Amino acid sequence: MSTSSLRLAIAVPLWRGSRTVFLTSHASHFHVVLENISQDPIRIWSEACSWGYEALSFEMQTPHGMVPIRRKSINWKQNTPDYILLNPTELQIFDIYFASEEWQRFPLPSAQHSLTLMLRAVYTVSSDPLSKRFNVWSGRLTSNTLPLLFVNHLSS
Repeated sequence: MSTSSLRLAIAVPLWRGSRTVFLTSHASHFHVVLENISQDPIRIWSEACSWGYEALSFEMQTPHGMVPIRRKSINWKQNTPDYILLNPTELQIFDIYFASEEWQRFPLPSAQHSLTLMLRAVYTVSSDPLSKRFNVWSGRLTSNTLPLLFVNHLSS
């Protein structure tokens, strides 16, 4: 399957001229959207298994290059290959709880401050025997790099 069969985007709307994400609790989040733009159904790994859980990451652009932001590793007690089916035009929406312990190296502004990050989402699935066996999409997608303003409304 070609990488052009899926589209990846960070979904943060404009607020007062900036794509703004507010940190009001550790449950604060934004969305990443994976869309099937092909004419055929596409299988993708479910986040309920390691293959899908590790597929989504971010890259932060800095003056020194791109810095990866990945999910923290999980000690999977049961790890069975599991996929979901995206029909044409369907979306998989990922909730990104950036202030939780789930993400490594996700920089956050200090309390009552803001921080602009140049961020892009990355979706990567290896073409390995397992993805071939289950006919799961494989490849590497990146979203556009966007300036995201993170505003911390927490007091400490």
